[in-house]
Amino acid sequence: MNDLRLLDLANRKDKAPGGYQATLAEARLPFIFMNAVGVQRDVETLLHEAGHAFHALAARDENLYSIATRPLNSVKSLP
Repeated sequence: MNDLRLLDLANRKDKAPGGYQATLAEARLPFIFMNAVGVQRDVETLLHEAGHAFHALAARDENLYSIATRPLNSVKSLP
């Protein structure tokens, strides 16, 4: 992710606090944004968001549209 510039972790003036992971829709790649300030909580936040990123990468080649359009009662039968 670092090589693809999908991490924005540095602390900068006027940067929003906290962190989040978003999946870039067209590339289906995760992006992690956070405002790290060098404390233990930064590590916890990064690991949490990395979990979301791992899920995004694991599901990258799935046809999510077919799952999203199934009737709710068929969710229990998902593979």
